[in-house]
Amino acid sequence: MFFGDVEGDNGEAISIGGYGKALLSYFTPLYVHCFSKQETDPTYLELAQFVSEMGDIMCPLAEFFCDKMISSDWHYGEDDYQRYVIETQNTSLTEDQFKNVITHIKQAWTDISVFKSAVLEVLAVHQRTELRETWWYDPLETPAAFQAVYDALIQLELHGARRARLTID
Repeated sequence: MFFGDVEGDNGEAISIGGYGKALLSYFTPLYVHCFSKQETDPTYLELAQFVSEMGDIMCPLAEFFCDKMISSDWHYGEDDYQRYVIETQNTSLTEDQFKNVITHIKQAWTDISVFKSAVLEVLAVHQRTELRETWWYDPLETPAAFQAVYDALIQLELHGARRARLTID
């Protein structure tokens, strides 16, 4: 189970509970499909049909959400590579790759109004289409996950946050 939070730049993090899994299950394959063009893989045929039916909107949305998601396990700064290696015993990540992750984490912050608009676009897509359950979409869990993100964004905004990002663990 993957859990998630929506973090605000006000220091507050609002839990979206186990909906992290639904978000990862939805956007990871969508992102892979859009940016690696695996149309020949039978696993992606249904996904390819969905993207085709939705026109030009789904790939930019996948990219947007993947850019706003980070792992909650990253509590390192740009100069913490050696500490990271010691604490995690992960030597497969080079220092340059580590710095790219840190850059991604910093760039994941986005204006809450832009974030809310993107969530509403995804919810509108789900209302316009009759998606059946697949390995990447659950008709109950997926829309509920996006609604939970939207509700968290509203709450953060009411508490003074101006920017937000998703953390998944």
